[in-house]
Amino acid sequence: MRDGVEFALEPEGSSAEELRGFLKALDGSRTVSELQRGLDTAQQKRFGTLLQDLERFQLLDDVGKVKMRTGSQALLELEDLANALMEKSINRNVFWVSLLGDPERCPKSAFYGLAIENYHFLFRESLFDAPVLPYVGSAKVRQLINEFYCSEYGHDEIIIKAIFALGISREDVEDMMPLAETLALCNALSYWASSDPIFFFATLGVLEGKDPEEDLFIEACEKASLSPKFIKPMRDHSDINRKGEHGNLTRLIFAEIPYVDDLTMARLRRQMRLFVEMYDDFYTAIWNFYSPRTGAELVRRMSTI
Repeated sequence: MRDGVEFALEPEGSSAEELRGFLKALDGSRTVSELQRGLDTAQQKRFGTLLQDLERFQLLDDVGKVKMRTGSQALLELEDLANALMEKSINRNVFWVSLLGDPERCPKSAFYGLAIENYHFLFRESLFDAPVLPYVGSAKVRQLINEFYCSEYGHDEIIIKAIFALGISREDVEDMMPLAETLALCNALSYWASSDPIFFFATLGVLEGKDPEEDLFIEACEKASLSPKFIKPMRDHSDINRKGEHGNLTRLIFAEIPYVDDLTMARLRRQMRLFVEMYDDFYTAIWNFYSPRTGAELVRRMSTI
C-alpha cells in the first residue's frame, strides 16, 4: 500500500516462498546487483521484472538514515521554536505591550475587545476540538483530549458574562461577528485538527498557556480599574484553565507519542511558524479594531452587512 492505494503484483513462475524471501532481502543492506548474484538466470529475469514494476509504481524507497526522536523530545524542540517566535512577535505585539506595559493608560476597549474575540473563539471551539476526539493513535491520548473537551465545554458562557457587564445584551451577541483574524485562526485549527492532529496537539500548549501561577491579563484589568463585574468572569475562566493545568495537556499528549521522524518534525516546525504568525495577527487585529472604540461601537453587527 502507498498513499492509501493498494497494489497487487504477481510475478509469473515464482512461488510464494520464493517471492517472500526476495522481498525480505530488499531491506537496504545490499544493492540490487548483490542480490541478483545469488539468483539463477530465470530468477534474475523474474525478479528484474518485479523490481521494474515496483519502481514504476513508486513502491521502492532509497536507503537513508531517518532520525527519530520521542514525542517529548519533539515537543521540546517545538516549544523552543514557538518561544523564540513569540518573543519576536506576540511578546512585542502592540496589544500586549500597551496592555501590560501601561494598563492604566491603555484604552479600556482593548481589554473588552479581547473578551469579545475570546468569546467568538470559544463559541467555535467544538469545530476544532471535535475532529481529534476519536484519535486512533493512542487510547491514552484519546482519553486526555476527551477529558479536555468536556472541561472546556461551556466556557463561552463564562466569558459572555463579562460581555454582559459592558451593557451588551444576548441579542447583541447573537448579531455579533468575529474579526476576520479570529475566524481565520479558528478555521486553521479546525483544518489542522482534521488533517494533522499531532500538530494540532502542539498548538494547545500555546493557546492554553503554561504558567499556573498568574494571569497577566487579569492583573492588568485590576490595574486599569475595570469593573469587577467584567473582571470576575474573566478570572473564573482563567482559574479553571490554570487549576486544571490545561497548559500542560500538550506535554501529557506528546509523552504518549512513541516517535517523530525527520519529515514529520520538519512539517511541525513549518506549521508552528504559520500558527504563531496567525496568533500574532489575532492580537494585532483586536488592538486595531477595538482600541479606538467605545460603547455600541464594540459590536460588529452581521445585520449591518
